[in-house]
Amino acid sequence: MNSRLWRSLSGLAVVLIVAAVILSICALIAGQRAGRELAAVRGELTRLGRQMEASRAAVDPALTARFDELTRRLNEISAQQTKDVDALSRRLDASRPEAGSTESVSPAPGADVDALARRIDEAFVQLGGVNATLPGLSDDVRALSERVGEVEAALSGFERPSSSPREADAIGDAIRSATGETIQTGSFVILKSGTPIGREFFELYRSADGFALRCAGTGRRLSGATSFTAALLTDESFRATAYALRGSTRAGLLDILVDVSADGVEVSSGVPGGVQVKVLPPGSVVVLDEDIFALFELLENARQRLGGLEGLSVLVPQQGVEASFTLSAPETVTLAAPAERLAGERRTATIGEEWEAAYYVVDGRVVGVEVPGEELFAYRSDRFPSGFLVESRSIEALALPMGIIENRLPITSNGVKLDGTLTYPAAGGETLPIVLLLPDLGPFDRDGDRPGLQTGLLKEIARGLAQAGIASYRLDARGIGKSEGVYEDLSLNDLLTDARVAALVLRGVKPAAQSKIYAFGVGVGGTIASLLASQGTVAGVITFGAPAYAPDTMALDESARRAAADGASAEEIERLLANERDFYQFLKQLQGTWDGVSYEAVRTALPWMSEEEFARRRESMAPVLVRDLMAIDPVAVAGRVTTRMLILQGDKDFQVPVEQAGRLARAASDNGNVNVELGILLDVNHVGRPHSESAASENRHLERHIDIQVVGSIAEWLSGDVELRPGGTGSPASAS
Repeated sequence: MNSRLWRSLSGLAVVLIVAAVILSICALIAGQRAGRELAAVRGELTRLGRQMEASRAAVDPALTARFDELTRRLNEISAQQTKDVDALSRRLDASRPEAGSTESVSPAPGADVDALARRIDEAFVQLGGVNATLPGLSDDVRALSERVGEVEAALSGFERPSSSPREADAIGDAIRSATGETIQTGSFVILKSGTPIGREFFELYRSADGFALRCAGTGRRLSGATSFTAALLTDESFRATAYALRGSTRAGLLDILVDVSADGVEVSSGVPGGVQVKVLPPGSVVVLDEDIFALFELLENARQRLGGLEGLSVLVPQQGVEASFTLSAPETVTLAAPAERLAGERRTATIGEEWEAAYYVVDGRVVGVEVPGEELFAYRSDRFPSGFLVESRSIEALALPMGIIENRLPITSNGVKLDGTLTYPAAGGETLPIVLLLPDLGPFDRDGDRPGLQTGLLKEIARGLAQAGIASYRLDARGIGKSEGVYEDLSLNDLLTDARVAALVLRGVKPAAQSKIYAFGVGVGGTIASLLASQGTVAGVITFGAPAYAPDTMALDESARRAAADGASAEEIERLLANERDFYQFLKQLQGTWDGVSYEAVRTALPWMSEEEFARRRESMAPVLVRDLMAIDPVAVAGRVTTRMLILQGDKDFQVPVEQAGRLARAASDNGNVNVELGILLDVNHVGRPHSESAASENRHLERHIDIQVVGSIAEWLSGDVELRPGGTGSPASAS
């Protein structure tokens, strides 16, 4: 019985083993087949992918080459337009004799000018012909773009809609139609923050139907354009009938077309194939494109001929909107250019609620346009080849020494608007050395004045430098004078940043453009000037009464010497010094500014300080700046200066003794600077402040000749680096 059971079980086991082997063989065969099928699918996908890449590779090089060729042709056309108009403008300017010139001229200079004007007109016609060819090039670009879209659609399995076809060249027709009897031609140079960014040429015509203005230019402002041509047509009342602009940009063409009719105003703008159209209600409009400065000349002509511009609204074609328009009453200003001052008018045009532009008129013609919100200024280069600056009509400005020009030059540093003054000789040429003037520590304004101390030191130095043939720029610090910001929040980094921005702006402003810039600092301003020189911001540094110690050490040293000079006892001097140490320790621990610090809190830490003394120190000190200066060593800073260095020191300077100037000079020389000079000025106190009441009369004497010695020393020092052309010989025109 047991043996039969065993045989049965053995047979069943054999059957199970055989079944397992068969199943394994079947699974193996199925797996191999699935693997082969999967490999075939992968191979097919790879083959299809290679075909797709091959198709793309075959198409892309041809398209890329075609795009490159078209871009090159467009750039060549743009460059030639600019070159032709620029050359003709130079010839036209050269053909006009300068005012007051005694040189012989052509028997018929008017004929020469007319001939050149006609040549410019022919050039504009030729440019219009070139513009007529641009639609074809644009169509080629559009066709290639569509072809790329088709290839990508075929590869990715979806269709891409093509651009709408280009309409007829109404823009080119409008530009070519702007012609007639020439009224005026001219050119503008466009500056942004004092740096040239483009030029604009224009012609104003008396047309058969009214007036026509045509202009061409280059620049980076016009929606990224590198060149443009534009035309405005008006009726007899200067109401716009048509406006057209074509710009050649790095991204392609930019078109604007305005058609004014009794039914309304149609504005078309955009790139070919992507033009947007807006229809505005009919009305009496004048066109003021934000990017075209010559339009203000047409605006002023309309104002003069019509006696006013009441009832007009403004169309801004770049935005495709119509806005309210007001023109201010004239403001009398003085325009200062090399060797002349002229009386002029300024009118402010306000468009809508936000955009404002001021334009300047001399002898009935627009000579400059200013857009303060964008820091833009455009001047008539055919009238003022070196540009001009706008003077206020204050008694002080009109009482300048002969041959000196002085104008406001505001800058913007990290979003803060700072006001400054540029002073230079009227007959100094196109480029001059320029000195950046930096005041002492405290709330000193650009002239070197502060509450309780009115010396005008920096103003007198600036004007003395101009008479010696040297330009200068002085600046109100943040929160001082006419500058924005809060003086209490001022830091050392703020001062350095503002000075660097000023130096950058000056590099693009005539007569300082492309000339060497130096830094001159009074007192702690000398430390700031040395920091600028050590950072490579300026070509050289001049210090006057610069300390060799940090402000806290200087305050303790000066307090001890003043107290001793006034007869204080040793115990009184020690008590005074202990109080000063406690104050500067309190200032170090303050961390922030005076904001939120009450007199009660100060009195708890400094029981000796009166409320009046706290108010005085709070008004005169910027805590962050003082702490920053306490953390640096002026001697070490001088040792890092590798540029030319002039260290001036007054022998009667009670605040900064003469030996401190010697320490600064030795530090610079010991570190390898071989261009260090030390100058001792006789009977001079750098701050113009007596150390005692008995010295007040002597101090007034020092104030009268301090600027003479400083200016003479700077001029002599600079003469070894640049050629100076002394000013003071010009005869400014009357500004009244």
